[in-house]
Amino acid sequence: MIICYCFQVTKEDIESRIANGETLAGIRATTGLGYGCGGCASLAERAWGEESEPEATNGSRPRTVGVKTFP
Repeated sequence: MIICYCFQVTKEDIESRIANGETLAGIRATTGLGYGCGGCASLAERAWGEESEPEATNGSRPRTVGVKTFP
């Protein structure tokens, strides 16, 4: 099941990464989850974590050219 249509992030991918010890913030930083239209951000936080701010490994957000992002 696709959770993030903007970046094609699936439920299975998220759950697999969490099972391997990755945080939701880490998943967001590496996949773009929640950075496109933002529609999946609250769903992902309710289902898999409590983070409200993503943490990127290099201190910046994934590149989303031409896509409006919401705070």
